[in-house]
Amino acid sequence: MLKTLLRVSLSLLFFAVLVIDLNAKVEARKMQFHAARRPVRAITKYYLYDSHREYLISPNSRYTVVWGQNSKSNRTRNYLYDIRGDKPVASIYACNGSPQGYGNITANWRADSQVALITYNGRWAPRDACLVSVNGAQINIYNRLQNDILDYLINSCDIKFFRHQDRVVIDFFRNQYLLKITNNQLTLLATLYVPNSGTYNQSFLMTYNYQIMGNQIYFKLASIRKT
Repeated sequence: MLKTLLRVSLSLLFFAVLVIDLNAKVEARKMQFHAARRPVRAITKYYLYDSHREYLISPNSRYTVVWGQNSKSNRTRNYLYDIRGDKPVASIYACNGSPQGYGNITANWRADSQVALITYNGRWAPRDACLVSVNGAQINIYNRLQNDILDYLINSCDIKFFRHQDRVVIDFFRNQYLLKITNNQLTLLATLYVPNSGTYNQSFLMTYNYQIMGNQIYFKLASIRKT
């Protein structure tokens, strides 16, 4: 009788262990299944530029320009980056540039380190440029510069310009004596020219008024003159 009871007890114990083990395996498979269905979160990694990185840092040494790559799409983009907080503060989307590509990127900062003029210097193509605030407000100014110069030349009936208007591109100097950013004004020297040719080359001293309101930058030409 005692042996029989012992055998029954062992059988019941074995069966209970088997059921628990099977349940554990089922739960583990369920967790793996749900984990596989859960979308993978995209992560962006940020990198310093290989060259001239010291020229991208703000006057107060808090901000710089970096490029980031999305782990899911492999898409790259430039960012204003908070060095002290170790985090991006603004994605630079107003400029069309290729991070780590041909040419390079430069930044001219306002004295209070709150606004920067970001310039893409292409190897062959014309440059692109945008005004960017650390709160994310930004505006492409390259197209505005070109349109304002073209309007000025058309209104002044510049005959030489009309001969080459289909081939001209814009460039601008970033010399500290020719470019100035204050709390509400941007002054720079822009040049309209025909690439790989000396047929047309004309520079303009241009001043813009700008105002940052929320995530918008209002940008307006204040004066323009030939130099």
